[in-house]
Amino acid sequence: MAPTQFAKVIGLISVLVVGCKSTTTIITKTMQLPGTSSNEKSEAELLELNKKSGNDLSMDEILSFIPKYPGTVALKVRERFDERVRYDDQKSAWDLSALSEHERIIWRLNKFESEIGNGGLHQFFLNRGWESAQIAEDLFAVECASVAEWFRKATAVFPDGMLPPEPEQAHQVFFAFEDRAPIRKRWNKLDSQYYRELEGRLSESMANYILIHKDSFR
Repeated sequence: MAPTQFAKVIGLISVLVVGCKSTTTIITKTMQLPGTSSNEKSEAELLELNKKSGNDLSMDEILSFIPKYPGTVALKVRERFDERVRYDDQKSAWDLSALSEHERIIWRLNKFESEIGNGGLHQFFLNRGWESAQIAEDLFAVECASVAEWFRKATAVFPDGMLPPEPEQAHQVFFAFEDRAPIRKRWNKLDSQYYRELEGRLSESMANYILIHKDSFR
């Protein structure tokens, strides 16, 4: 994405946060069942589910887990099309050309969520920062307003409010900013907010998106 398009991405996020209301609400909060036995049963069920690859499950089986385990749904769906993704050594990037547009969005956001969950914003910007503008668009696509606004605050420290879309340039900008104390403090604060308030929101939005566009996933 060219730098001149960054403002458009930021504008899209602003529209999402300020003026966009989700037209479809599918995910509902699952009530936590009282009693140790119920909790143990749920943990055992989730453990058994995580042992299976997405290729061992039908789409209907995966979608049936949405109300209870939305965080697992995107991962299992991604596992179904992971084998169609190849790494392009010449471009130093993953080739997603064999995926549908909806599959690409889930693949990128699932990777994004994993990076943030494992090492916060610093890890994402280091490992995949050149995807920042695309991630901003993907968050808009799945209507995850809370995480979109949170991510906008994280990228606002960079020129044009986003890292460049080329890996080498993105790394240059990232390394020029990463050690600045105010920026580290800002990212650490945002990481804490994510783990405290937002973790799981993106999983729910992705599960919603998959259910709405289920015919585009195979």
